[in-house]
Amino acid sequence: MGSSDLEAIFIKYGLITREEKKQMPKVKQNVINKTMIAVSLFAKQGRIVKRMEHLLSLYGALEARLQSAEDERGRLVSAVMAGVGG
Repeated sequence: MGSSDLEAIFIKYGLITREEKKQMPKVKQNVINKTMIAVSLFAKQGRIVKRMEHLLSLYGALEARLQSAEDERGRLVSAVMAGVGG
């Protein structure tokens, strides 16, 4: 059993229904020991973390701008409705 076989087992497990998930598929220790797992170099991991932190800060800023725009829209709708009713 190679690593592609191992991947296929777990992909199949992920696709089956909850009712069918009675047990996690069994994998022998020697198969796990032979399976190569790609791990980025420590320096590259650091760059990935910095990039993710940057993207998350951009996301936070966009979220704040969206909230501000929604608040402004609410104020404008209220002003229009007050003008219509007045």
